[in-house]
Amino acid sequence: MIARFAHWVVWAALFVVVGIITYRESGWFKPVADKAIAGVRSVVGNGPVIGESLDSKLSSARSAFTGKEFERAIVLYGEYVKGRPKDPDAHGELGNVLYMTGQLTEAAQSFYEAANILLEKGEYDRVEYLLPAIARGDPKLADEVTLKLREAMGTWTAPRGAEPLRRSPQSALTRH
Repeated sequence: MIARFAHWVVWAALFVVVGIITYRESGWFKPVADKAIAGVRSVVGNGPVIGESLDSKLSSARSAFTGKEFERAIVLYGEYVKGRPKDPDAHGELGNVLYMTGQLTEAAQSFYEAANILLEKGEYDRVEYLLPAIARGDPKLADEVTLKLREAMGTWTAPRGAEPLRRSPQSALTRH
């Protein structure tokens, strides 16, 4: 049984090698392959593969941000985040651009999304850094994240040398 399987593997490998050599050395398969590719593109579109497209959008968004093309960066980050909604760094970068352009409410929402993803991943120390920006744009979202963070930290032990979570003072003016 094993000898029969090995026999088939050798013949299949030989067939693949001969096919590759024939394809590369002669134009024999090229017209057929080009026709097949054109047919697929007519159905799917000429755009690149989704994963490549998203990665290029993230790269373009970062370039637009560094080039101070903030509106373009916002659009590109938004498209990237729609394709990869569980990427906390992209949500945070979108929040940074929105924050810098004065769109504080939208920035708070983006930072809030990043914070929730980080809470799911157990990266509590990173969540704390987002709280001031969230609070500036939407204090109720900041309160919600703070509550979730405190609940989650009940089962979490801080890394060695980490500072404890800063607690905000309570008063009659506390936002609720």
